[in-house]
Amino acid sequence: MKIERNSHGGGTRTRLVGHFQSEDIGELKKQFQDNGPQLVLDLKEVMVVDVEVVRFLVACKADG
Repeated sequence: MKIERNSHGGGTRTRLVGHFQSEDIGELKKQFQDNGPQLVLDLKEVMVVDVEVVRFLVACKADG
């Protein structure tokens, strides 16, 4: 997976590209911590996710 970050206007857009697997969750958590509530997550170019990633994203949605 590749992570691209673009900050502007007080917010940050984080774009994920490729295969997003459970071992990548730690890096995404770091992005959330570093960028706070103004983070926009762009998943348009994610091709494959595993079940742990789906669970993580669902938990994020429930929290936010």
